[in-house]
Amino acid sequence: VRNIYQLDYNTLLFKLRKHNGRVFRLVLESGKRLHLTSYSREKPKFPPDFCMALRKYLRNCWLTNVEQYEFERVVTFTFKTWAGEMRLYLELFGGGNVILVDGDGEILHALEYKRMRDRNILRGEAFSFPPPIGKNPLSIEKEEFAEALKDSGDSEVVRALVQTLSIGGFYAEEVLLQAAIE
Repeated sequence: VRNIYQLDYNTLLFKLRKHNGRVFRLVLESGKRLHLTSYSREKPKFPPDFCMALRKYLRNCWLTNVEQYEFERVVTFTFKTWAGEMRLYLELFGGGNVILVDGDGEILHALEYKRMRDRNILRGEAFSFPPPIGKNPLSIEKEEFAEALKDSGDSEVVRALVQTLSIGGFYAEEVLLQAAIE
């Protein structure tokens, strides 16, 4: 990680460099998206506090892994730092959030601190993932899937897919199209 910039309240830009010197720009937009870009963006003159905290812990460290949690809209970035392993969680649902967690799972910093019905995002507390909305389509058993579809009670297969697997309608329609199911 060469540097980190906070382009606006919800958007971070990570400047990454590979061993061979090639530079990548990774954009993380809380609640919406993440992608690589080749475009240079205007950066604020004075970085916000959250950006400074990320720089303190992650600048000049190694990004070692990026993975999606289960089939949920949470992406985990794992870093090898001078202080040990750290994780940055990007939540891509609702208003989203970006949460920095140490190797023990304790929240160090978050874009937004909040108390919720099912979990808290507060400095010093243990990080926990949001409860799953649906079944993971990559690990659900055939029988469990059939039962969940039957229990949904919906006559439209696309709606039953959306409710059972917690995938968007667009993707549910694509699944049915690819499977030749009307």
